Amino acid sequence: MKATLRVGVVAAAVATTVVAAGLLGACDDRSGGEVCGASADCPSGASCLLDLSLDRAYCTSRCRSDDDCPTTRVCGGRGEDTWCVERVRDCGTRDPCNGLDDDCDGMVDRSVSDSLAGGRVETVCEDIEGCLDDDLCGAFVCTAPPDGSTTVCRAPAVPRSRYGASCTLDDECPNGECASGTCSAFCRPGTDCGTDRICAEYVGANVRPRRNVCQRACLVDRDCTSPAACVWRQVYESAPEHASVCAFVAPNRKPLGVACTNNVADEGDSECQSGLCRGRVCTRFCQGASDDCRDVGPEFACEPTALYYGTLEFRRFVCVSTAS
Repeated sequence: MKATLRVGVVAAAVATTVVAAGLLGACDDRSGGEVCGASADCPSGASCLLDLSLDRAYCTSRCRSDDDCPTTRVCGGRGEDTWCVERVRDCGTRDPCNGLDDDCDGMVDRSVSDSLAGGRVETVCEDIEGCLDDDLCGAFVCTAPPDGSTTVCRAPAVPRSRYGASCTLDDECPNGECASGTCSAFCRPGTDCGTDRICAEYVGANVRPRRNVCQRACLVDRDCTSPAACVWRQVYESAPEHASVCAFVAPNRKPLGVACTNNVADEGDSECQSGLCRGRVCTRFCQGASDDCRDVGPEFACEPTALYYGTLEFRRFVCVSTAS
């Protein structure tokens, strides 16, 4: 949900330097700081911000990104005039599980209402399921629980860790996803992942709900840093789109040269560590005629190949059998 943010710094209960910026809003009435009338009311290093969109002033600090703010706030503003502002821009009628007070009743992830019998009834929040990234999760993050049937918004497992940090174990990362040695946020198709990176399905060692992660784009294995390999992956929720990305191979899949059962669309691909099944064999991409394909099989050579998925055609060099 897009909302307009208007804020001003309160010098002596007077708003000045009013700016406008676009803010991706969820609801949260927890300011994370004291209500104030002037910056003198705030702790050292904080300022009194008049949030004109909410018609409320509260103590806060400057920021460069959301990582500089408490989980209940985001970095909003324009240019260098950016502040940690409350996520809530409008109060809702329900309180989903996202670590925020969406209905602005003073309680996080729960609500209290009058019952028909005249008593008070407390309602626990409902999980936000089927998330593709963190955008719908408020102060929580989108996770893929092991053996779960779908993704779900959960409180960050390690609040102080950041996406992009190196990792060796899943529990080192906010969303419990150490993807090929990096703490990685989930992404939705079309996400701008930055230079040389692309949003594609991630397949790890454990059985988890399907999800996309920003990964380094590649053409062949030598484009990746060992032990990562250049693997072929579908873009989840954007079939039949595919991409080749650097990732650790899934140990529970078949290695190169092993028979796969079907060449139709993704049916055989999903059996292979490389994500590519052609000629009923798990194979890989290659660079040209000089590329040695004997790691796939003794009678395999690198040849230009057309890969068809639905209405899409991908032309790549692939190790294919030369046996008649």
